[in-house]
Amino acid sequence: MVTPVFEPSALLARVFDDKLLEQPFSVLDVGGVGAETLEYFSNYTCRITVLGLLDDLFVPEPPSEEDPYRAHRAFESRLDILNGKYDVCLFWDYPNYLSPPTLRAFAEVLAPALHARTRGHVFAGLNNRQGLPAVRYGIKDNDTFSLRPLNQPPLKYVHTQGELADAFHYFKVARGSLREGRVEVQLEHI
Repeated sequence: MVTPVFEPSALLARVFDDKLLEQPFSVLDVGGVGAETLEYFSNYTCRITVLGLLDDLFVPEPPSEEDPYRAHRAFESRLDILNGKYDVCLFWDYPNYLSPPTLRAFAEVLAPALHARTRGHVFAGLNNRQGLPAVRYGIKDNDTFSLRPLNQPPLKYVHTQGELADAFHYFKVARGSLREGRVEVQLEHI
């Protein structure tokens, strides 16, 4: 296993604030959970659901004129394990693996698993011309990410925070922080 690199986060402490951490909460990890993340959550009373969409690079075919709902069906099948509503959704950089129409399908299928106080965290691109590196992210603590480079080419689709806000129309961008072409984004349900 690749040794992680640690990087400061400007927004994790806002997603996992004291009010949330003082009570039982639920987390949906879209990418795939690492050792640091499991160790972090072991300190709290929480339920974690890991979709692992990056573990097997689950990227459905985009909708087409012949089949406008094929991405929806693929996500419905994969997300059928979701149980209840989630307080936090860790998207990491998964949206940047999806074409815009496939990203919208993902956001639509995910919507019923969220509630009015759900928070999200995602990485966007400063612009969509600059590729983002393929990385597995994790949480070391409220102020620090772990990063493990993946042996893959840069991400094909890089969405700006505005494009992510359009796709996830039920979230507002609460804050963004810049870091080497990446934008760390906090999302709040509206």
